[in-house]
Amino acid sequence: MENLNILFVEDDSLNQFLFQKLLKDQNFTYEIADDGKVAIEMLQSKVFHIVFMDINMPVMDGYTATKYIRANLAEPIKSIPIIAMTASDEEDEVEKYKRAGMNDYISKPFEMKDLWKKIETFVYKKVKV
Repeated sequence: MENLNILFVEDDSLNQFLFQKLLKDQNFTYEIADDGKVAIEMLQSKVFHIVFMDINMPVMDGYTATKYIRANLAEPIKSIPIIAMTASDEEDEVEKYKRAGMNDYISKPFEMKDLWKKIETFVYKKVKV
């Protein structure tokens, strides 16, 4: 899984730390954005393969950022897989993620195997059974 570059959009410093700890021994790169506005700027200046997007953030939340990416950025950026990161997996919340243009969600707290499943599904298009 070389050359994979992940954008992790999260304002909480503890969650940023935990994400970095999960990925420290992995063979790919990642960057962290503190909010949706910074994420949009980063997506326009560097190639990422998948975005893990928090929902509730200051400046620009995950819904707004995702809608902006889908409506205003050029291909292939506008089609990048965006995975919502949330503590809620209630059905009505999941529908809101999808309506915003997110491909899927991952529940916090998550483990490395949860990240791998999303990466395999949305970047490598293969799911381990």
